[in-house]
Amino acid sequence: MSYCVNCGVELEASLKRCPLCGTEIINPNERSVPDPAARPFPSKVELLERRAARRFFTVMATLMLLIPPIVCLICDVLGAGAITWSAYVIGATAMAYVYVLVPFAAEKPHPWLCLALDCAVTLLFLYAIAAHSAGDWFLPLALPLTLSAAAALAAALLLFRKCRAKFVRLAGLLAAAGLLCAAIDLTVSLYTGRSPVLYWSLFVLAPCLILALVSLVLNRRVQFKEEMRRRFFI
Repeated sequence: MSYCVNCGVELEASLKRCPLCGTEIINPNERSVPDPAARPFPSKVELLERRAARRFFTVMATLMLLIPPIVCLICDVLGAGAITWSAYVIGATAMAYVYVLVPFAAEKPHPWLCLALDCAVTLLFLYAIAAHSAGDWFLPLALPLTLSAAAALAAALLLFRKCRAKFVRLAGLLAAAGLLCAAIDLTVSLYTGRSPVLYWSLFVLAPCLILALVSLVLNRRVQFKEEMRRRFFI
């Protein structure tokens, strides 16, 4: 008769994992029989095939993405004699490339680097639009809104990397969404010359914070039930 090394529950001989806590059961007295169908080492050919397929798809997608900006650029130059509205298409295509294809092309994309690149290319695109239209909205409006969205995404990413509890993750996402709406509301109010007071964002912030508290309470209940199951071997 054997017992789980993690929670101490009694185990049957045929089990591969503990039915209570899910810990893998390894009996050092039993000799493991290797599966003849499984290879003892990963195939280098399969790895090279996956890399080649990823590169092929990246190249094909890049060529397909070049069609809209090139066509728009030709139409713009032939019609207006200069690059005018086609610059927006070129910038949007570059953003789509950085958002989607750059992480896909990397074998192991770093999430923080991808987030920084996304934020940088978004700010660059908005700055180009503001400069092209001679607008003064980049610094007071576009920059704080973009940085607020990037901060919310960074907080969510950090939460998902550090915490495994589903309800805690949900609470963090709800709180980040509510706070992001509040930041957008305050930024727009300051830009339009109104007093820095929350208006419409209160209808989003209040439910998000309440639901975040509900998620934390549910997480506490799940932890309590799991602790009771481990203590009393239920």
